[in-house]
Amino acid sequence: MGGYKPEAVRITGDTYLDRSGLDVRRGAARRASAFLAAVGAGWDGTLETLIRGPTMRGPMPIKGAHGWIGKQVVDAEGIEMGYVSAEDDRFLTIGEGASGRLQLARAFIASVGDKVVLKGPAREIFAGLNVVDNQGEFFGVVRDTMEAEDVLDSFLVEDEGGEVVTIMLEDVRAIGEWVDLEVSADDVYGKQESGG
Repeated sequence: MGGYKPEAVRITGDTYLDRSGLDVRRGAARRASAFLAAVGAGWDGTLETLIRGPTMRGPMPIKGAHGWIGKQVVDAEGIEMGYVSAEDDRFLTIGEGASGRLQLARAFIASVGDKVVLKGPAREIFAGLNVVDNQGEFFGVVRDTMEAEDVLDSFLVEDEGGEVVTIMLEDVRAIGEWVDLEVSADDVYGKQESGG
């Protein structure tokens, strides 16, 4: 009749495929325990925790659940950067301001209430940050900021030649350990020459 079997094949406890025995689970638990201890997770040694994950801190909140989305982002003097449109573990995405859409590292945040407030005046907390263009090349260093009607508008950046160049906030992709531009150095200089 060929290889066709009209009924289901049963795998019983006497075959090597049955891995439901306690010894196997203990071995897996020991390996998982060693792994989780190595990475610093809080595993309590139960198989339930191994399957579901450690619950030391309770359930993880949904991103945005703390109500940051839609809040205005201002520096310590009330100068607006924009509004929070998204967030993750490291950055807030800011939109609806002069920035268009940029990511701001949470390290710059001092407090959250009715507004998200930065740790100081923008000109002080961003001064000294390196600026990198979209090719990953060093462009210069932030020296100051410019505001238009109480809204952060641009950075004054000293380039490698000592020239001070204005970089519009709309040309900035992210502000973290450095300022990451969405444009090339040539584009920055082109905007300077054209006046916009």
